[in-house]
Amino acid sequence: TLEAVFTAVLAWRWYGESMDRRVLAALLLLLAGAVLLVLEQGLGGQARALGLAAVAMATVAWGLDNTLSRALADRDPAQVVLAKSALGATATALLALLAGEHPPGWPAAMALLVIGATGYGGSLRLYLLAQRALGVARTGSVFAFAPFIGALGALVMGERSSGVAGRQITPIQHQ
Repeated sequence: TLEAVFTAVLAWRWYGESMDRRVLAALLLLLAGAVLLVLEQGLGGQARALGLAAVAMATVAWGLDNTLSRALADRDPAQVVLAKSALGATATALLALLAGEHPPGWPAAMALLVIGATGYGGSLRLYLLAQRALGVARTGSVFAFAPFIGALGALVMGERSSGVAGRQITPIQHQ
């Protein structure tokens, strides 16, 4: 949730995007949700607090990437996706080699390519087009809703979750 908050704040400061009452209310709700999760999870010791800090720093980086991507939104989205994908794949491959990881077999590599092209490539293309039409802050707040759609989809498909504060969430019953 903090990714959208950082994205909107950076867009407001760097690009002068407006922050109307609806966007501000959405950001405050996202921030409140993040604070609740951190308070609940942060009480679990130093290791957990370090993990939460690492996730928070990652959301800052994603917000920075989202905001800097605004300069690319007016370019051809296919070229931007190709360049960012090539950069990300190269960095990941180098890190894997440095860590001593073995490359995946051809079937797994092809599956990863298809998943990356549809998941990352499609999402980034739509994100850039949305930034063109809506601006950075609004696009970030709309995309922040995606995890809730994913969670609802998982419940519909029968997944179980421990929920918030250990309360069991049961899947939606099919009739």
